[in-house]
Amino acid sequence: MFKAISLCLMFAVSLLFTGCQTEPHVYNPNADYGSTGEPTIIGPGANGGSGPIVEEGGWGTETTTVGGATAIPGEGPGTPVNHPFKDPVYFAYDSAVVGQAYTEMLKTLADYIKSNGNYHLTVTGHCDERGSEEYNRALSERRALAVKDAVIGYGAPADRVNTVGYGEERPAAPGSSAEAYAKNRRGEFDVFSK
Repeated sequence: MFKAISLCLMFAVSLLFTGCQTEPHVYNPNADYGSTGEPTIIGPGANGGSGPIVEEGGWGTETTTVGGATAIPGEGPGTPVNHPFKDPVYFAYDSAVVGQAYTEMLKTLADYIKSNGNYHLTVTGHCDERGSEEYNRALSERRALAVKDAVIGYGAPADRVNTVGYGEERPAAPGSSAEAYAKNRRGEFDVFSK
């Protein structure tokens, strides 16, 4: 009985110390986010496509969303650039693996950043509403880092690619359906001219 009460008390105290952040967590290059280096690239489901992955095992329909401009602390965000990379990178449930279906798009994005010397890219990571806020924030950071690693791997200058993890704060689709969840598990792109 004493153990049960102690565990409940410890749980309650831990909830008190787990505050909610009001600002997005900005990637800290010195922090250990559990990254294993290069992203694992996998192929899409049997029917192919580059749309969101849904839990049922198929691919959903493609959607176009535009992320908001994100400031990096200590730097001005610059002037937002109207860029052609409006389609997000979608992720499987509880995954930060960049699908092979996005290879050509990410190569083109890397070339775009590389050939425009004053452009800076911010990759924003997002999650669906399932999971705790803290877990979703970390997962969204891992997703943004996986996309960043892929873009840098394709030749974009590392010093001009930043990441921000928003967790579940900025859903692309409202609701609690498999389709809404699939559209919310994504990485988006903001480009700034400095």
